[in-house]
Amino acid sequence: MILDLLRADRRVDHNRVWIDHCEEHTIRLVLDEGYGPGLTLYPTTKMTPERAVDMVEIYGPSDCWSRRRPTGGPRIRWPCPRSCLRCGVAGIPIR
Repeated sequence: MILDLLRADRRVDHNRVWIDHCEEHTIRLVLDEGYGPGLTLYPTTKMTPERAVDMVEIYGPSDCWSRRRPTGGPRIRWPCPRSCLRCGVAGIPIR
């Protein structure tokens, strides 16, 4: 697992690493190791904007970042801004 590799390399600065494609079953592991979780947004599968906001509500926004998947499958317009708006509606501060 990627966390095992990172843990074994003492040169890795945890404050400079984000691990992308986190989901509900992996985000806590990433946060517990001191890394930032990345949430890659997909329109209808895997990580939807709604699902990402749910995770940010549960685990907090301070170390999360998101991006959209640039290719493949159906597209939704502006997935990252949509997630930010949903965070605002949920009372989650964004920066």
